Formats: sequence, structure tokens, C-alpha cells
Amino acid sequence: MRPLLPGVGGSILTRVIKAMGPDASLERLEAAFARAEAWGLSQAHLCALLSKRPTTVRQLLSEGNDVAETVEALVGLGVSNAADIICAQPGVLNLNGPRLAEATRFLEGYVGADRVGQFVEMHPQSLLWRDEDALPVAQHLRTIGLSKAAIERVRKALPTVDRITSADNVERTLSFLREELKLSRPKLGALVASY
Repeated sequence: MRPLLPGVGGSILTRVIKAMGPDASLERLEAAFARAEAWGLSQAHLCALLSKRPTTVRQLLSEGNDVAETVEALVGLGVSNAADIICAQPGVLNLNGPRLAEATRFLEGYVGADRVGQFVEMHPQSLLWRDEDALPVAQHLRTIGLSKAAIERVRKALPTVDRITSADNVERTLSFLREELKLSRPKLGALVASY
């Protein structure tokens, strides 16, 4: 029997299998690799991708078309080889359609609509950039009355605050503070801006 991924072995293969979860099977892995090849990811790309980030196997195992949509969107941007972008920056696979469109609009403001594909080829990580004002934390802080300057002070005081990517998490935190401290939205906004 030929190895499934000749360039992936040892500890990386063990991490790939572990990332697959309890229902790991050779058949599921082979089916995922066949889908990935249909999306333009060669065996060499798969080896590079899984060597860099073994947990990417979860996206490949998904029978949905998220990866296909990502590849299609990259081609639509004018990227000549979407597989190279995915291998260079596996985090791109986490971008759904709306998030990829948001990243594209953001980049268009800096490099122009006709040069986004070329820019992404040179800087694949640029697809992961986000407009700070569009992040869930900033949006929720604005709802309690914080100004842009106050939000920047919050970011300086707590640089990891923008890593909260779920709007639900931000809302739960603010709700907890409102309930525990018995503050109105404006008073909570003043408290967050001050501290």
C-alpha cells in the first residue's frame, strides 16, 4: 500500500490523526484529500499545509464547500495559484465568504481593486487583516457610547482585547458587568472608557 501522504510522517502524521477526532479513518482522510485535489491542492500542497498546520485537516474533512468557496474567491481576486496562498497562510481557510469579502474591501482601500490579487500573492497574510472599527469589540463598545479615542485607549490598556472574535462573547461580558455593577449602558461606557 502506498503512503497516503509520502511527505508527511512521524509526529506530524500523529497530530493530523489526532486533529481528525474520534471518528478518524483512512477512508475519510482519502476522501478529504480527493476533494482537496479537486479544489487544486496537489499532494505536495497537502503535505506542506499539514506539515505547517496539522489541524487544517478539520477543514479538509468538512464535506461542505467552504474550502471550495475560498479557492473560488481567491481565483476571483486574480490570484494565479490559490493553493500556494493557502499553504503560505493556512488561516485563510478559516475565512468564510462574507469575511473574505470584508478583507477584500479593506485591501481595496489600500492597494486598489485591480491590484488586490497581486498584493495577496505577495502578502497572503493580508487577507487576515481587519478594519479595527469592524471588530466585534469595537462595535459593541460603540453601542455603550465609547468614542473612537476611548476605544483606542482600551486597546492600548489591553492589547489582546481584539482577539475576542465573537460578538456573543463581547455582549456576554458587557451584560455581566451591567448586571453585576447595576450600571446603565452610558455609565458602563464611561466606566470602560475610564478603566
